[in-house]
Amino acid sequence: MDNQATIVQVQSETSSTKAKHDDIKLKFTRDCAKKGVVVPKYVASEEKLAALLTKALPSPRMKVLREKIGPIDIE
Repeated sequence: MDNQATIVQVQSETSSTKAKHDDIKLKFTRDCAKKGVVVPKYVASEEKLAALLTKALPSPRMKVLREKIGPIDIE
């Protein structure tokens, strides 16, 4: 997770979201965290490998993330 407020919401017992779909997702995530299925952990945006696939990145940043993912043999 790259949003510390979201981590606090997941670990909290109260819900402050007004949108029903967000509340359902939050409750599901909170339940998974209580059961130990997931562990909310802060991951800085610079460390998220998914950014390579979801964001327009400058060439040096793209190269760093691509190297972290590693080579993929498509044959």
